[in-house]
Amino acid sequence: MTLFARYEALIAGLALFFGIVGAVFAGTPLRILVDSFGWRTVILFSAAATLLGTQEAYRAVPWFWSDQGDVKLQMVGLSMNATASVVRGKPDDGAFSVFHYQGDRLVAIDSVNRAADHMVGRRMLAAGMNLPPEQAADESVDLKALLKK
Repeated sequence: MTLFARYEALIAGLALFFGIVGAVFAGTPLRILVDSFGWRTVILFSAAATLLGTQEAYRAVPWFWSDQGDVKLQMVGLSMNATASVVRGKPDDGAFSVFHYQGDRLVAIDSVNRAADHMVGRRMLAAGMNLPPEQAADESVDLKALLKK
């Protein structure tokens, strides 16, 4: 089984096993969060603020990570409504990221053994930055430098 096939199986397994995508009704609209220990705290405070009537629109970008033996999986954003994806890196080398787009808008990044892509992606998505698919796939593009522009 190739690493890319393992990645796909891991994503599907995590979604089923952990129930990665959960939802919290924090006012309107329905808030979708990734289930992990850190997000449970966010859910608690978001729900409490909503009950107290003090909740502003929820804007945090969901993220998740999991160590699976020698594979570190990190996800940011929600890819369930993605319409296109590009790969950065080489899956056969055991380190790559999949950048997910809804139309031309970057909505999520799944990284396998590429923590730098994940960290930059978290900052990009939180800032509402968009990265064209051609740049995402081109490893000569310095993603961190794009944050400084």
